[in-house]
Amino acid sequence: MTSRHVDIDPDGDTLIILPRITAEGDDKNEPSQVMFKTSMKHLTLASIRAKKVLQGCFSEAIPQVSDGLRH
Repeated sequence: MTSRHVDIDPDGDTLIILPRITAEGDDKNEPSQVMFKTSMKHLTLASIRAKKVLQGCFSEAIPQVSDGLRH
């Protein structure tokens, strides 16, 4: 699986992973997902839903042991 990484906030603590939907005839060398590294603080300021998810009892609120980021 190939990924494309976009650092919105290089010091961010949150990783947003979006799958890329492919269609017939798409280039097979295109990444299958895009990962955005961003800040939980900015997400919670911009979105009430993000605040509830990232500060609640959801799995997205817990940093991963492997990299210390929220996924």
